[in-house]
Order: sequence, then structure tokens, then C-alpha cells
Amino acid sequence: MGTHNSYKAFLEILDNPEIETKRKELLRIFQSREFATYYDCERLLPSFRPGTLSARFSELLDFGMIKEVKEGIFTYVEDEDERKILRNKRDDDKFEKWEKKGYEEGWIAKIQMELINRLDKNII
Repeated sequence: MGTHNSYKAFLEILDNPEIETKRKELLRIFQSREFATYYDCERLLPSFRPGTLSARFSELLDFGMIKEVKEGIFTYVEDEDERKILRNKRDDDKFEKWEKKGYEEGWIAKIQMELINRLDKNII
């Protein structure tokens, strides 16, 4: 849900030429060329700190506004239906990664056992 709200807010900012953000600057690179790499973005936006560039890049991927077409090569996504598909896929991938880590580290099993214990004791 957080991604959806952030996406909606960003779309509103895109329509306002008076508001300038790092995310808008980065998006313009993808809108102005057919393909771009992370290195292209580093070169074209030297004022961005590496952490800032990486975070804004990840947000555009989360929003489905850019997609990887070949390893390390990204393109702008204009179609809203495709963006939605990409957002959902990215959310699913993140959840699967979180779930896998939870099982590997054992904390999901602990939560499940705690819920079972509470159900058995009629605490829930």
C-alpha cells in the first residue's frame, strides 16, 4: 500500500513543474532516451550521491516506471497497465524474498507457534 500511495503522490508532483525532485531528474533521463544504464545515470547526474541514486532508481522500479529489458539496461514504461503489472510483480518478489528469509532464520515458525499457542489458550 505504501508504494501505491507514493506512486500516486509522485504522479501529482510530475504534473507540477514548480516542484523539482531527484526522482523527477532521474526519470527524465529514461524519458529522454530509449535505453539507459545505472552507469549512464551516474554520469549524467554527478550531483547525486551513490545512495541517493540507488534509492531513487529502486523507487522508479517499484513504481513500474522503468523496467530492465536486458541485464543492466533499463527503459521508460509509459503504459499504465504495464506499470501496474510491474508494480505487482516487484511487490510479489519482495514478499517472497522476505518470506524465504523468515523461514531460513526461523522467525516465521516462531510466530506461527505463538499464534497456535494463543489459539489453544483462547487468547485470540
